[in-house]
Amino acid sequence: MIDSPRNFLLNHPQPLTNMNNTNKQETLQQIGARLQQLRYENGLKLETVAQEVGIARTVLSRIENGRYPSLKVSILLTLAQFYRVEANTLL
Repeated sequence: MIDSPRNFLLNHPQPLTNMNNTNKQETLQQIGARLQQLRYENGLKLETVAQEVGIARTVLSRIENGRYPSLKVSILLTLAQFYRVEANTLL
């Protein structure tokens, strides 16, 4: 079952914006690596995923490389739903 935004926020109450810089960077890199792994496993191009979820290719590239500090829960949930995984598996 895919996480609802409410369940995800209840289980992960600390937004990335409230983390210290070291923890935030590590978390962003872990999320990005997992997303990139999912994309590769599904044989998808960066452009395809970005277009399907409604974000710019450059944004998805930065997310996958752990260089998108303003990552929002809504984007994370959208990507989790696209890949049909629980959002918490990306963390």
